Amino acid sequence: MFFLRLPGGELDVQLFDDAERPVGAARGRQIAEAVRRTGADAVVAVSEGWSASQDAIPESGLAGDAEDARDVLVVAALDRSGDEVVLTTDLVRRADGAVEVGGTEDGGQFFVFDELRNVWGR
Repeated sequence: MFFLRLPGGELDVQLFDDAERPVGAARGRQIAEAVRRTGADAVVAVSEGWSASQDAIPESGLAGDAEDARDVLVVAALDRSGDEVVLTTDLVRRADGAVEVGGTEDGGQFFVFDELRNVWGR
């Protein structure tokens, strides 16, 4: 899901469309199209994803294909001025089906926002 701050300050909540893996590019396009359509000046995205160490990411460019890939919950925000916050929280799936929430890291750049940066000229 993602949240748009509209020009009048209103909040618009949208759900991501279903997409085949890798979903990042499709989600990026969906966010950019919504911003173009509404004139939103800030976005917050909440999504499950994968993370891996940079040197472990294979030629596919997909963190989910890396040997050290881990599931994460991502909360990322970007505004028109380029201010960005990215928080990732590890999700540990146990053998019994339970999910444990791990630690949260702050930092990095959310590549899903790349097309949005182009919309805003960043």
